[in-house]
Amino acid sequence: MDYSVLTAELLNDPLARGYSTMSDAEAAADLNTEYCTRNLPSISGDTAFTATDATEFAQLTDHKRSLWMSWTSKDSINPFSATNVAFVNWLFGAESTTIATLNALRVEAISRAVELGLGTVKAGHVQTARK
Repeated sequence: MDYSVLTAELLNDPLARGYSTMSDAEAAADLNTEYCTRNLPSISGDTAFTATDATEFAQLTDHKRSLWMSWTSKDSINPFSATNVAFVNWLFGAESTTIATLNALRVEAISRAVELGLGTVKAGHVQTARK
Protein backbone atom coordinates (compact mmCIF):
# COMPACT_ATOMS: atom_id res chain seq x y z
CA MET A 1 0.00 0.00 0.00
CA ASP A 2 1.35 3.40 -0.97
CA TYR A 3 0.37 5.34 2.13
CA SER A 4 1.65 8.65 0.76
CA VAL A 5 -0.85 8.43 -2.11
CA LEU A 6 -3.67 7.27 0.17
CA THR A 7 -2.95 9.98 2.73
CA ALA A 8 -2.92 12.67 0.04
CA GLU A 9 -6.23 11.40 -1.35
CA LEU A 10 -7.88 11.41 2.07
CA LEU A 11 -6.56 14.83 3.06
CA ASN A 12 -6.98 16.65 -0.26
CA ASP A 13 -10.19 14.87 -1.37
CA PRO A 14 -9.73 16.10 -4.97
CA LEU A 15 -13.06 14.65 -6.13
CA ALA A 16 -14.92 16.08 -3.11
CA ARG A 17 -16.08 12.66 -1.93
CA GLY A 18 -16.33 13.83 1.69
CA TYR A 19 -13.69 11.54 3.20
CA SER A 20 -13.32 13.77 6.27
CA THR A 21 -16.87 12.93 7.35
CA MET A 22 -16.54 9.20 6.67
CA SER A 23 -15.44 6.47 9.02
CA ASP A 24 -12.41 4.42 8.04
CA ALA A 25 -14.70 1.66 6.73
CA GLU A 26 -16.86 4.11 4.78
CA ALA A 27 -13.83 5.77 3.19
CA ALA A 28 -12.41 2.38 2.22
CA ALA A 29 -15.75 1.33 0.73
CA ASP A 30 -15.98 4.58 -1.21
CA LEU A 31 -12.43 4.20 -2.53
CA ASN A 32 -13.28 0.67 -3.70
CA THR A 33 -16.54 1.66 -5.43
CA GLU A 34 -16.29 1.62 -9.23
CA TYR A 35 -17.43 5.14 -10.10
CA CYS A 36 -14.43 6.05 -12.28
CA THR A 37 -13.60 4.90 -15.79
CA ARG A 38 -10.44 4.49 -17.78
CA ASN A 39 -9.73 3.95 -21.44
CA LEU A 40 -8.58 0.48 -22.41
CA PRO A 41 -5.31 0.48 -24.34
CA SER A 42 -6.51 -2.39 -26.51
CA ILE A 43 -9.34 -4.78 -27.22
CA SER A 44 -9.16 -8.10 -29.01
CA GLY A 45 -10.39 -8.55 -32.53
CA ASP A 46 -12.83 -11.11 -31.14
CA THR A 47 -14.24 -8.48 -28.79
CA ALA A 48 -14.69 -6.09 -31.71
CA PHE A 49 -16.30 -8.78 -33.85
CA THR A 50 -18.64 -9.85 -31.05
CA ALA A 51 -19.76 -6.21 -30.72
CA THR A 52 -20.84 -6.16 -34.36
CA ASP A 53 -24.56 -5.70 -34.91
CA ALA A 54 -25.66 -8.58 -37.17
CA THR A 55 -28.12 -6.47 -39.15
CA GLU A 56 -25.55 -3.75 -39.78
CA PHE A 57 -22.97 -6.35 -40.78
CA ALA A 58 -25.40 -7.90 -43.26
CA GLN A 59 -26.03 -4.48 -44.82
CA LEU A 60 -22.32 -3.91 -45.57
CA THR A 61 -21.07 -4.44 -49.09
CA ASP A 62 -19.08 -7.61 -49.70
CA HIS A 63 -15.91 -5.51 -49.79
CA LYS A 64 -16.65 -3.84 -46.44
CA ARG A 65 -17.59 -7.19 -44.84
CA SER A 66 -14.26 -8.60 -46.01
CA LEU A 67 -12.39 -5.61 -44.59
CA TRP A 68 -14.21 -5.95 -41.25
CA MET A 69 -13.46 -9.67 -41.06
CA SER A 70 -9.77 -8.99 -41.75
CA TRP A 71 -9.59 -6.13 -39.24
CA THR A 72 -11.27 -8.11 -36.46
CA SER A 73 -8.91 -11.04 -36.98
CA LYS A 74 -6.19 -9.04 -35.20
CA ASP A 75 -5.12 -10.13 -31.72
CA SER A 76 -5.04 -6.56 -30.44
CA ILE A 77 -6.74 -3.36 -31.62
CA ASN A 78 -6.15 0.12 -30.23
CA PRO A 79 -9.73 1.35 -29.74
CA PHE A 80 -8.68 5.01 -29.52
CA SER A 81 -6.42 5.16 -32.57
CA ALA A 82 -7.77 7.90 -34.83
CA THR A 83 -7.22 5.66 -37.85
CA ASN A 84 -9.11 2.77 -36.28
CA VAL A 85 -11.99 5.00 -35.21
CA ALA A 86 -12.23 6.54 -38.69
CA PHE A 87 -12.15 3.09 -40.29
CA VAL A 88 -14.98 1.72 -38.16
CA ASN A 89 -17.01 4.91 -38.66
CA TRP A 90 -16.51 4.60 -42.42
CA LEU A 91 -17.70 1.00 -42.36
CA PHE A 92 -20.74 1.33 -40.13
CA GLY A 93 -21.55 5.03 -39.83
CA ALA A 94 -21.07 7.14 -36.72
CA GLU A 95 -24.62 6.59 -35.45
CA SER A 96 -24.61 2.80 -35.74
CA THR A 97 -25.34 0.29 -33.00
CA THR A 98 -21.94 -1.29 -33.64
CA ILE A 99 -20.19 2.01 -32.97
CA ALA A 100 -22.21 2.57 -29.78
CA THR A 101 -21.33 -0.93 -28.53
CA LEU A 102 -17.64 -0.51 -29.35
CA ASN A 103 -17.59 2.87 -27.61
CA ALA A 104 -18.97 1.26 -24.45
CA LEU A 105 -16.48 -1.62 -24.63
CA ARG A 106 -13.39 0.56 -24.96
CA VAL A 107 -13.69 1.92 -21.42
CA GLU A 108 -13.88 0.07 -18.13
CA ALA A 109 -15.32 0.96 -14.76
CA ILE A 110 -12.70 1.17 -12.01
CA SER A 111 -12.54 2.30 -8.42
CA ARG A 112 -10.76 5.44 -7.28
CA ALA A 113 -8.32 3.14 -5.45
CA VAL A 114 -7.42 1.36 -8.69
CA GLU A 115 -7.18 4.70 -10.50
CA LEU A 116 -4.64 5.79 -7.88
CA GLY A 117 -2.71 2.52 -8.16
CA LEU A 118 -3.68 1.37 -4.67
CA GLY A 119 -5.52 -1.85 -5.46
CA THR A 120 -8.08 -2.73 -2.80
CA VAL A 121 -8.17 -0.41 0.20
CA LYS A 122 -9.24 -1.76 3.59
CA ALA A 123 -10.42 0.15 6.64
CA GLY A 124 -7.10 -0.56 8.34
CA HIS A 125 -5.25 1.09 5.47
CA VAL A 126 -7.38 4.21 5.87
CA GLN A 127 -6.81 4.19 9.61
CA THR A 128 -3.02 3.99 9.11
CA ALA A 129 -3.07 6.72 6.44
CA ARG A 130 -5.01 9.06 8.71
CA LYS A 131 -2.49 8.80 11.55
